[in-house]
Amino acid sequence: MDTKTGSTKLAGFPSDVIRVLLCRLPVEDLLQFRLLSKQWRTTIESPDFIREHLAHTRLKLHKSIILEGFIE
Repeated sequence: MDTKTGSTKLAGFPSDVIRVLLCRLPVEDLLQFRLLSKQWRTTIESPDFIREHLAHTRLKLHKSIILEGFIE
């Protein structure tokens, strides 16, 4: 844990940055990435992350549907 910021770091990045990046990935990739370390697995399998990922996926889908309506 970084005592200055109070954040745990994964791969040299603050955990909140890792979470944002992971939320943007497809589930198939997340299933593979959780094998990288215990900490990544814990993050990816946490209920909070799952909810966050689902919300991001729904938002992305909603935006694409809206944009699709403008393109037609």
